[in-house]
Amino acid sequence: MKSPLLIALAWLATVALAFMLGGKLRPEASARGDQRPAAEPRAAMAPEAPSQTQPQEARAADETVAKPVSAPAAAPEPVKPLVIEPGMQPGDLSTLLMRYVEKQLARGPEGHKELFRELDRLMRDKGLQQMLRDESQLMPHLYPWVKFLVDHDKQVVAMMETIYKTGAEDPQWFQGLDDEPMEMFAEGLAVLLPGVADEEQLARFRAYAEKIVAMPKESLPEALAKNLNDIQRDLEWWSPALTPEQIVQALNDPSQSVATKISLLRRANPASLVGVDVGAILAAALREGNPQSIWLVQRYADTVSTPALDSAFLDGVATGRLEWHVVSSYASVTQRTTWETLKPFLETGLARGGKATEAFAQSLMFFQKQVPKEFVAGVLASYALSDQIRTQLRKQYGIE
Repeated sequence: MKSPLLIALAWLATVALAFMLGGKLRPEASARGDQRPAAEPRAAMAPEAPSQTQPQEARAADETVAKPVSAPAAAPEPVKPLVIEPGMQPGDLSTLLMRYVEKQLARGPEGHKELFRELDRLMRDKGLQQMLRDESQLMPHLYPWVKFLVDHDKQVVAMMETIYKTGAEDPQWFQGLDDEPMEMFAEGLAVLLPGVADEEQLARFRAYAEKIVAMPKESLPEALAKNLNDIQRDLEWWSPALTPEQIVQALNDPSQSVATKISLLRRANPASLVGVDVGAILAAALREGNPQSIWLVQRYADTVSTPALDSAFLDGVATGRLEWHVVSSYASVTQRTTWETLKPFLETGLARGGKATEAFAQSLMFFQKQVPKEFVAGVLASYALSDQIRTQLRKQYGIE
């Protein structure tokens, strides 16, 4: 269940989106890129020329005094973390949090990362969750936060880029963090990005997202792994509008990543993809453990080979890139709804060995309506399974 703070921030993103769609976000500015003219510098007063009758030593001294010595730039002071005092009201917290966020955004990448970790800490704070249980107390503070986001849009996007770049280049930085702070960006603020960032910055964001989605899910910390679906969808949101011909060209381009091709397949009309080997793209995505590929199998069922996709799916499960709970989803999209159609598929997966055997055995938890109790008893007797899976199956199927 999402924390109240995440719900509030999701509300902010939604309202901010309404602002943008209504044309109220800086009407004097371009929708992409900040093209506001910089303030013209004031003309500097010309220094008086030294008197020619002045002694040379005096003129040299005057020139020395007139040239200021630049002091080294002071390092930004660290920002103290927020402290939630007993009895603090939501308004007080909102004010403190806004000041804290503003300071961290101004510090650049280092501040961005500290702010992200502080959001993670706050979302776990039981006292904060208790304080924000009453949504009616949050409502008066939503508009100030919408205004804050609009007034600091470039800094917010800069932080978002820091987070996505870190996910692409140093995913283990997220180790030990919860998935909700990342969800705030990947699901909430991501939808606003095309209205704030220019094309060059969007291209960088797409590159980060493609790299994250292409990583094996089992290698990623929870904060990223649980948001892969959202990050995959970000690619769709951040991609420019394409004609059917351009989509076909991109799908046939070997230099395009599998993640990008999956986002294109989500947008494409299946009837327009003449000359595209959709099955090969989906098979590659299944082997990579791409989170969206399974749901596209049903959409393109008329143009793909189920046996070929089965082989790719088994490879994905065997490597651990596809987890046990997607076995039932794949069986559903490939129309294995009866015991007669499901049995050969389950037997093949169980016989694969290693991670596939355990995944297919555990997936039997979702097939109680189709799978006979005797079949499950045979699985328990025939395969080496963990005690946890054995206990789950015995309890689910009533096996002594």
